[in-house]
Amino acid sequence: MGAGGKQYDVVLDSYCLQSIVTDTDRANLLASVRDRLKSTGYYVLSTAMYDPERVYEGDFRYDATSGICYQAAGPAEDAIQLDGTWYLPHRRHLRPAALRAELESAGLHVVFQEGGDVICVRSHGT
Repeated sequence: MGAGGKQYDVVLDSYCLQSIVTDTDRANLLASVRDRLKSTGYYVLSTAMYDPERVYEGDFRYDATSGICYQAAGPAEDAIQLDGTWYLPHRRHLRPAALRAELESAGLHVVFQEGGDVICVRSHGT
């Protein structure tokens, strides 16, 4: 972490991570969280998760591979085209194991997880 950066005992995320959608943005956010945690600090997270009963209707499409929920939009920087319609990343709804893997790869050790309710600490050496 850069000199003079403030560190915290707890970083609390109440349903924000789901709105950080792209891989790059999520990696940057999680690196910042990790860097701002004291060595004994906690990242406490609640986020929406993939729900097999959730129906994505109308202007929404869900990509099970990435966990990204897309919303129909016009052409834009982060837009993708599916079946002739432009979509923007809207939310990220991961399965529990995918969320855990993402957090662990960002240098955050998961000490508790129940679905989208997670408590992490900094991994040793980060």
